[in-house]
Amino acid sequence: MFTAVWNKLYTLVDAITAITSVYNYGVKSGEGWYPMATITPSNTKEEVMATNSNTIDIAYDISIMVKNATIATNEASIRAIVDSVMVALRADYTLTGTAYNSRFEVERGYSNDEQPIRIAVIKAIYTLCIAI
Repeated sequence: MFTAVWNKLYTLVDAITAITSVYNYGVKSGEGWYPMATITPSNTKEEVMATNSNTIDIAYDISIMVKNATIATNEASIRAIVDSVMVALRADYTLTGTAYNSRFEVERGYSNDEQPIRIAVIKAIYTLCIAI
């Protein structure tokens, strides 16, 4: 079930044309082409209630990194890409029936003042119903 959600997230993010490179692992500094996205597992939470109503929350971090010549260009780029990813996530919030429900959180930041790199992390949390 983890791999199914991961693969569907990868396909969904990879379809966004504004993102040059999408990776399903954490990328080392300097690796890859900007703008890029990485999709990595974050955490899970299970709730066992009865044999027919168990749920598991699977969270993934979708990290978006943008690097341009100017900070203003970076800000415009990352905002547009985050908007595109959020629209895609909301449009298929069950990942074509794989998940029962989903929720999303966005955090923004930057590497440091000296580098023209902007980073946004979207935490995508999917709730799946599982049987024991």
